[in-house]
Amino acid sequence: MSDASKPVVLVVEDDRLICEMVAILLRARGCAVEQAHDGLAALQIVEQHLPPAPPLNLILLDVRLPLLDGQDLLGYLRKRGISVPVIAMSSHREALAAAASLGAQATVEKPFDLDQLLALVQRSLAGQAR
Repeated sequence: MSDASKPVVLVVEDDRLICEMVAILLRARGCAVEQAHDGLAALQIVEQHLPPAPPLNLILLDVRLPLLDGQDLLGYLRKRGISVPVIAMSSHREALAAAASLGAQATVEKPFDLDQLLALVQRSLAGQAR
């Protein structure tokens, strides 16, 4: 498990290089990071963080994923009342619009600018600290 003082971010990305790069940058900024490369693995990690376990603070979610699509995962989480903030990522604008309608806090179009992504993460986590 992670250090309780660190925000926990789940990075869900099927491109392993992108996933690892984002995870390294988040860890360098003081986050504990979990990684999943498909929607089913992400769902298992989310369920491991349900109360009484330490919660996830943020999910970075690729919208197009194998096994369980990111849109379906987000819809399922919201139907279950799991309100972890989600930043949706995709190269498909229509998929981002769908994710926003399902309750994604923010969207990022791929290829994304790392500074933009990190700024969104920082804003989301800072908003939770209030």
